[in-house]
Amino acid sequence: HNNGTGVVLSGATTKLKASGGFAAHANGAGLQIGGSAEATLENSRFYSNRGSGIIANGQAVLTLTGCELHSNATSGLEFSGKTLTMRSSTLRDNRGAGLTVSGAPTKVDLGTFTELGNNDLRGNSATSGQILDARLYIGQLGAVVFTVSATKLNGVNPRADIYTGQYNN
Repeated sequence: HNNGTGVVLSGATTKLKASGGFAAHANGAGLQIGGSAEATLENSRFYSNRGSGIIANGQAVLTLTGCELHSNATSGLEFSGKTLTMRSSTLRDNRGAGLTVSGAPTKVDLGTFTELGNNDLRGNSATSGQILDARLYIGQLGAVVFTVSATKLNGVNPRADIYTGQYNN
């Protein structure tokens, strides 16, 4: 319970590995990762924050497995870092989008053909959607790999296809 962010990670050598019971709630934001920090979170919860559950920016590397981000006042996860990998996680009932992607990440991985995501994004903002692709459409955007496999958006698996440019739900 903080007025500011619950946990802040930054710096080139900062690494966090947390599992089973790690939680951040009732903060400004639950967790903020910046610089070149890395966070690997398993079975962790980020909920009821006055901002987002997790904010990752800069060259941050974030891996979520079996996590739940819910009931946050803005997005469940705001990602503008370097790489995101998410498996078996739930982003639900946030006032903003479940997942907001901005900046120019090199990889956003919500599941692949060989490693299913098994994520569930539901009940998030009706206007922002389950995934909000807020990346600027720049020349390098084509180099960004954004994969989604076995990930439900409001209870439905998206139609299998390859999209170029921004994807809007």
